[in-house]
This record gives sequence, structure tokens and C-alpha cells, in this order.
Amino acid sequence: MKVAPLELKLNPSLDRRVTHRLGQKAQLRALKFRCVPRTMQREPPGETTFQRILCGVDTDTLERALLCWQEQVLGPAPDELIAID
Repeated sequence: MKVAPLELKLNPSLDRRVTHRLGQKAQLRALKFRCVPRTMQREPPGETTFQRILCGVDTDTLERALLCWQEQVLGPAPDELIAID
């Protein structure tokens, strides 16, 4: 089974939504987000950081990892078809 190439669309407001949702200082610290030197505040990585990381991931390895994780969580798949949104 092959996975379609990962396609990410940038959304500038996503960074603000993520920051707002994860805005609690204790939560950011618990997730080990870095302290930004200019603000001395913990901030989650921007959307472009995730895009750069995911563009460098080998799709076959990612597929195997996701299928293994899915099997651990849900048990063996009843068939070969899998849809991920």
C-alpha cells in the first residue's frame, strides 16, 4: 500500500490559534517548547516548522510507523483500506 504525497497548505492564522490554544505557560513548559530569546516566553513552533519537518520525512517509514501505531491502538485492521484525514 502506498501513501499519497503529503501536501500542506500554509495558514498564517494557524500559528495564532495554536499559540492561543496552547497559551498556558505550564502547558507550554510541560510540552517542552523552547523559550524564544527575544521575548523570553515559551512559544510553540510555527506551522512552517512542521511543514519543513514533514517534508523531510520518508513517506514509507512514516506509513509503517502510523500503521503500527494504529494497530496498537485499534487492534488489527479488518481489511487493507485505511483513510486518514
